[in-house]
Amino acid sequence: MKYSKFSLFDLPYVFGRSFRGGKSIPRIFLNLTLKRFPLSTLRGEVIDLGAKSKGSSYNRYLKSEGANFTYCDYFSEAPGVKKMDLEKPFPVDSGTVDFALCFNTLEHVFNTGNLLSESARILKQGGHFIGSVPFLYPYHADPDDYYRYSHSSLKRLFEENGFEVKSIRAVGLGPLTLGFQGLPCPRLLAGFWNSALFVGDFLMRWYTRRYEDKFTLEYIFEAIKK
Repeated sequence: MKYSKFSLFDLPYVFGRSFRGGKSIPRIFLNLTLKRFPLSTLRGEVIDLGAKSKGSSYNRYLKSEGANFTYCDYFSEAPGVKKMDLEKPFPVDSGTVDFALCFNTLEHVFNTGNLLSESARILKQGGHFIGSVPFLYPYHADPDDYYRYSHSSLKRLFEENGFEVKSIRAVGLGPLTLGFQGLPCPRLLAGFWNSALFVGDFLMRWYTRRYEDKFTLEYIFEAIKK
């Protein structure tokens, strides 16, 4: 199992994205991990499953070269987003997509098998399925919230739907950022609050680093169609 790595030099980013961007600790950690451990460069036809808009923050940290993006979501009314139900057959031709993105979406789709099998169908052989899922994370309806996946369940789901797992990385730091992540905090105080949690977890690293698997907020994955 691969793990995310953070340092105290990340503190200004944590403060800034909390205070100015209103981002949660899990989203900040996700973006930092994508920045530090780049996934495969996006090329060709790319479909973003469950994208609320073209401006999702993870897009800033995914490398792309000449990629043509299609954004899909059933509930979003944002301009440029194609309406598509992920629990039904996708209106996309087989073997026409090079990359399928699925960030923080699997947990909101009850018929996960359809999403994975349809993603495999539309991908070319050797195509990439890239995304993330929350693990130790509060219930968040959008419009509902059904599942939490461990790294073991992700591996089995991918393999049973025709994928080979390239990487699964656990994202987390310690008990403070884990335990207090879901508490509401005024925007003006969020930068100080999240920074305090971040520093507090670092002060405990001498003890908690041996238990990294206990503090996983989410997983980032990349799988390849066989």
